[in-house]
Amino acid sequence: MTMEPGIDYKITKIEKGPLNRFKNQNLLLKKFGELGLHIYKAITGKRTAEELRKDLEIEPDIFAEMLSYMEEAGMIELTAVESGSAKAEKPKEEEKKEGIEEPEPIKKELAPPWVKKDLLKPKEESEEGKRRDNEKEPELSETPDEIEPIEIEPIGLEEEIPEKEEQTKKKAKEEEPIEEKVEEKKEEFEPIEAEEEKAEEKEETKEEPKSGMEFETEKPETENVESETEKEEPEKSHEEELETTQLEMKEDIEPVSHHGAEEDELSPVERIIKDKYGETGIKVYKLIDGQRTAEEIIKETGVSESKLVEMLDFMDEEGIIKLEYPGGEKKKEEPAPTVAESGFKPLAEEEDEAIETSSAKKEVGPINVPIKTPVDMVQALYAKSNVLLKFGDRGGKILEDVNGKNDIIDFAIKNAIPLYEVETVLAFLLEKRLVMLKAMPRTDVRKKYGDEGYAIYKKYGKEGVMLYELVGKDIKLKDMAKRIYSDTAANKAKFVEMFDFIHKTLRIDLPIDKELLLRELEKG
Repeated sequence: MTMEPGIDYKITKIEKGPLNRFKNQNLLLKKFGELGLHIYKAITGKRTAEELRKDLEIEPDIFAEMLSYMEEAGMIELTAVESGSAKAEKPKEEEKKEGIEEPEPIKKELAPPWVKKDLLKPKEESEEGKRRDNEKEPELSETPDEIEPIEIEPIGLEEEIPEKEEQTKKKAKEEEPIEEKVEEKKEEFEPIEAEEEKAEEKEETKEEPKSGMEFETEKPETENVESETEKEEPEKSHEEELETTQLEMKEDIEPVSHHGAEEDELSPVERIIKDKYGETGIKVYKLIDGQRTAEEIIKETGVSESKLVEMLDFMDEEGIIKLEYPGGEKKKEEPAPTVAESGFKPLAEEEDEAIETSSAKKEVGPINVPIKTPVDMVQALYAKSNVLLKFGDRGGKILEDVNGKNDIIDFAIKNAIPLYEVETVLAFLLEKRLVMLKAMPRTDVRKKYGDEGYAIYKKYGKEGVMLYELVGKDIKLKDMAKRIYSDTAANKAKFVEMFDFIHKTLRIDLPIDKELLLRELEKG
């Protein structure tokens, strides 16, 4: 939709979660710099395009170019809104039109110019009146002959009435049902074969012995039939050309849209595999269900053993799957037999938690969901007062939001509380036996935070998912670190590593390197 000059637009922002918002901001930063990012953040839906441009003091051409780009990229939606000046101009134009089209009605009946006012009055019975009448009579007898053709008629009314009638007739004809037009066209465009048969029948009648007059009268009929068929042929050929061009256009468009739909169906994890190994890699990935062995996958896909080992190692390194080896040790020299004997399972399976070692559990922090324990009213009031005294309003908000569904990241994001403070409050509530903490299963993590968030969780735990939720929001880098770690200086290297991994998972190029990120954190 191109922005037309003189028309104002309502701007509606289209965002689908933090990932979509961050991608939009990254595109605008690369395309227009800080100005584009500033405009995108200023769009709230309350101000129209013209009001926003005036508030930000931006030139109309640059502003229109940025909004057009955002609309084409699917970031915003523009809806035309009539401005005040346009509304004011419309009634004026309508008044002018009405003044021209409808002439003022003639209220007075005009008398002929040769009739004077005295004639309209009753005649005087006096002698002076009679004399005046006698003097004016010859003038009246002469003037009508000269001014007979003059007729006083309302000017413009009779001319405009037939014009209006013609316009109404034309509109009525245009507004006839489409079905009638289609039927007329069908009747007009009869098959050529039927016309040819009629022509043949008439030619046969010509061959029979007839009088000269009859022969001459039938000639023009055959000529008319032939001329009608000749006229219909080019019309039909024109319609056939239009149909063929439309079909060709559809054939050109369909494969493109179908290809785009296939790409949209792929998850980010599947895209990574497809970029490396193509469709065979995706087939192998879909067959990994924790039950099939490596030998079964080789038979179904037709890949070689060495290629399968290479694919599995790649998926294991990227955090997509987790290979299980006997004794908990990974043997790079003989990967195929160990996989075939023990099998492997995708990380999405909840059973992985039971198989993982205790050391692996310590490395990755689980996402806990607090659940309230049944207590009486007195204990609940006493506990709430203790929480408020120790942690203030933040502790009270966390206690109110405990419903068995919100996890620790929900508390931190919703109330703008650092993650470590949320854990401190929940530890106090657990000590007072007011809540129970339940670790969120891996399947629930994947459903709630998607494939990208799940891959980040497998590598960095709750801290990684917390940073994933903060990415793309209007928060400085050092403030993000403070929302996750109490000691940012000790964890700055890990924070930068997580930040880089998240961008790689989202397939977004970082505009700055790791050294600059570390310097930015040191400033805080």
